[in-house]
Amino acid sequence: MKYVDIHTHILYNSDDGSESIEQSLEILTIAKKHHVNSICFTPHCFINNPPDMQEVIAKTNILKEKINNNINSNINNNINLFYGCEIMIEDTLPSFIKKNEEMCLGEGNYVLIELPMFNYPIYIKEVLYQTRLKGFIPIIAHPERNSHIQLETTKHIKDIIVNGYIQINAGSLTGRHGELAKKTALKLVKRNLVSFVASDSHNDKGYSHMDEAYNIYRELKGKEKTDQVFFYNPYKALKGEYIEQVEINYIKKKQKA
Repeated sequence: MKYVDIHTHILYNSDDGSESIEQSLEILTIAKKHHVNSICFTPHCFINNPPDMQEVIAKTNILKEKINNNINSNINNNINLFYGCEIMIEDTLPSFIKKNEEMCLGEGNYVLIELPMFNYPIYIKEVLYQTRLKGFIPIIAHPERNSHIQLETTKHIKDIIVNGYIQINAGSLTGRHGELAKKTALKLVKRNLVSFVASDSHNDKGYSHMDEAYNIYRELKGKEKTDQVFFYNPYKALKGEYIEQVEINYIKKKQKA
């Protein structure tokens, strides 16, 4: 099975990941070996200090050109490159993304949103709702790594599911991000609340978890649902296509139990 990766930090000199064109090409080579056929560059974005998207676009196009011209012989043009951003949540995010639509993932209107690691802002549900009202579809990046969600998963995750989707990291399933992140990720998978699995890759080791994570997911949910979150849903997000919403009634039933 091939993978589509909607969350990475491997665009050179744009983030806390790759530091050169050569390093980005090396990481793309490794990604290709791990059966990744589409990648979206998503540099971190803080609303008070956003990245220069024209620069992000230009660098993405340079990498596309190098790949298509076979400058790096280990990659061919069967790997597709897209761009977007991973935006840290703020109460002004809905109006911000409306003015910066190029930060959406790929060719569509899905927006990748990051939560703080150690707190859970009270405005999350309202921000996601207002983002949806403005015509954008929120995807929350790796909520399993948020300390409050780890402690009270059901209570907080409902705020996300009502107006958005969940993306977990492959490394969370394999234990790379610690036992609490793994436990929370597995809980989300078992409850059918995950719509995407991505690498969140920052370096050449980021893709070493993809196959193991795929196998873990398949053991729990079967091949069809696993392919959905590793390939079909991510591809649809990059193309701006409809993705089926997860069933929120399941959460309500768990709360009553």
